Amino acid sequence: MAKILIVAKWYPSEENPAHGLFVKEFVKAKALHNDVVVLHGELTSHRNPRLPYEITDRVEDGFRTIRFIYKRRLLKLHRIINIIGFAHCFLKLMKEGYRPDIIHFHEYDASLSVFVLAKIYHFPLVVTEHYTGFVRNILTRSERYLARLVMRNAIVVLPVSDYFRGYLRAYAPNVRMEVVNNVVDTKIFQLSNPIVKGSDQKKQMLIVAALETKKGISYLLEALGLLKMMRTDFFLNIIGDGTIRVELEEKAKILGLNDFVHFHGIKLKSEVAEFMSQCDFFVLSSLFETFGCVIIEAMACGKPVVVTNIGGPNEIVTPESGILVESANPEALKDGINYMLDNYYKYSATDISRHVGESYGLEYIGQKLNQIYNGILANGSIR
Repeated sequence: MAKILIVAKWYPSEENPAHGLFVKEFVKAKALHNDVVVLHGELTSHRNPRLPYEITDRVEDGFRTIRFIYKRRLLKLHRIINIIGFAHCFLKLMKEGYRPDIIHFHEYDASLSVFVLAKIYHFPLVVTEHYTGFVRNILTRSERYLARLVMRNAIVVLPVSDYFRGYLRAYAPNVRMEVVNNVVDTKIFQLSNPIVKGSDQKKQMLIVAALETKKGISYLLEALGLLKMMRTDFFLNIIGDGTIRVELEEKAKILGLNDFVHFHGIKLKSEVAEFMSQCDFFVLSSLFETFGCVIIEAMACGKPVVVTNIGGPNEIVTPESGILVESANPEALKDGINYMLDNYYKYSATDISRHVGESYGLEYIGQKLNQIYNGILANGSIR
């Protein structure tokens, strides 16, 4: 059983339980076959940690999780605290006698200090990359430099979709890249059979997303505004929060959607699973997605999906599980939803759920990662 130190830029916390949940699912998959330790720098707005930060070290969900918790101050000071905090925790582990077999970054910029220490101590580095900034081409010059530096010094880079691999290849053209998709916990997201509703009953749609421009929810609301001129047998539950929530709520009012849409805010994962089990189908209107974790979560519950045709989701959605529509196009979204309202119950919930479990479940992804780790250790490859 290999010792894997996971350095996570994003990770759930008590203050923000939805933050980086997709990383935690990866950790759970890795922990099935390996001894994992998680290291994370956590920003807080509610607590008052002793200057410059405080460290927590405890077992969470069966694996050791070390956090240094600090408040955001001046930008330069924030960056310095982050570098010092990660180095402090890493060296604390080393002082205990802990020597990881592999260090696994979630995001290229998970920790500059741990990257440097990994080079000094010759620990193999693996990088899983999720960040849509590569697709949106929004990295600054310094971020592009760091991305090249880290990825070119990794043993292997793991993009979460084949589509996304094409964007990363420019940063590390000669480094081994292997697609390892995101993970779904099928013990939480479980099969729920559809109930056929009459024309007088409202069909329940669901979207789970950050309320940010890149999620395309403004276009989705416009699509519903068009749809309600044709029919009224639908309702959309929106789970999530973000910087444009007030703007979206106001737009829903202007479009006359008060009786068709409800904003629920952030929900716990168990609550999201309940919403998914109760919905008739799932919608995702994103403008950019490197993969789309919420898609496979909904599909694990046996739900068909209407998703924008934006790269990563193309590798998930098949004619047997849903439909793809053009992004940033209210008319296309309206047509897709209109079709699904009449046909959602014709999709096989059992087949959809089984496929997701076999392709994205904890055991499958855990085995795939374990094979990669074992290959690295067997070859003794260190950059």
